[in-house]
Amino acid sequence: MIPEAAGTLFQPSAPRVGRVEATKNWSLMEHLRPIERCVLSMSAEGVEIDEIAKRIRKTPDRVESIIAWTDIPRSRPATRRSPSPVESRVLALLADGETHERIGRRFRRSARYIRQVEGLAHYRQGTEILSRNRDGMD
Repeated sequence: MIPEAAGTLFQPSAPRVGRVEATKNWSLMEHLRPIERCVLSMSAEGVEIDEIAKRIRKTPDRVESIIAWTDIPRSRPATRRSPSPVESRVLALLADGETHERIGRRFRRSARYIRQVEGLAHYRQGTEILSRNRDGMD
């Protein structure tokens, strides 16, 4: 636990701060979990802690903890955006004209699984392209 934050995280008698600064840089929030982004965005909009807690079915103390934890640096990097080797191989085989069924037999998986891998690969390719455009690496 960070020493300066140690006294404020779990004290029920601490006053509830109603919102987070609206000046949060949202492009820096991509490493956060979905619930953390949701809580921070509602808080930045001015929604009170008690109302956020009701909306996400957590206690007000838990919401305050989530907000406090977003300022703590992560121990590992953000999730991978580029397709995995299997996803890339599936896309390459599909581009070469292979069917989902034949690829599934090759990988000892069902055609349905190959379609899921294909969908995830397309999604990751899209997020990779978007992040490159946003970072100015076009």
